[in-house]
Amino acid sequence: MKNNIVLLKSINQYIDTNGNVYAMSPNGNLDDMISDDPFNISEATVEWWSTLSAHDLKQADIIYGGL
Repeated sequence: MKNNIVLLKSINQYIDTNGNVYAMSPNGNLDDMISDDPFNISEATVEWWSTLSAHDLKQADIIYGGL
């Protein structure tokens, strides 16, 4: 599977098809230069899931289900 990146606009984060979640830089690009490693969606808390919009939740759920 190609490693596509999806924007989770409601939380200003990106997620790839491997489930890795990345921060968004101030100019809107994927910020992969932060000191912390990206977390994987399988480690996401209930609070993280609850901050997603309905559209973003659907996209994240599809990725999570494919892991």
